Amino acid sequence: MIKIRKFDEIMNTSDIEYNMEYSPRADLKAGFYIGEDKYTLTAMETTLYGITLKGEHYQEFSTYEIEFELNTGGFDVSGSGNAFKVFSTVIKILKDEFLDKKKPETFYLLAKEQSRRKLYYHFANNI
Repeated sequence: MIKIRKFDEIMNTSDIEYNMEYSPRADLKAGFYIGEDKYTLTAMETTLYGITLKGEHYQEFSTYEIEFELNTGGFDVSGSGNAFKVFSTVIKILKDEFLDKKKPETFYLLAKEQSRRKLYYHFANNI
């Protein structure tokens, strides 16, 4: 198991190339390959309704949704062993192409699997 103190170091080491792609619904869309597997990253502005964050309730809350998926039609864990390569590449793309341009105050990711929630938490705090 990887120690969290090494998380920042590992997550900022991607040398994987990516290509920006056009999407009429996304503020950012990029594709990259790890081996034979193609991944797609999208970031889009969205509004959440009726949510509570840090004890404060919002009727409407504007944020950015971050999605990345293996192009096999789903968001499931692939089992390829490439999780940290994928996460470090996603961080690289967000830093290079999105964060300075849009300057989002918040963004969110959804974790389908319980095992990903802690990783997503650290991921979100690293960008």
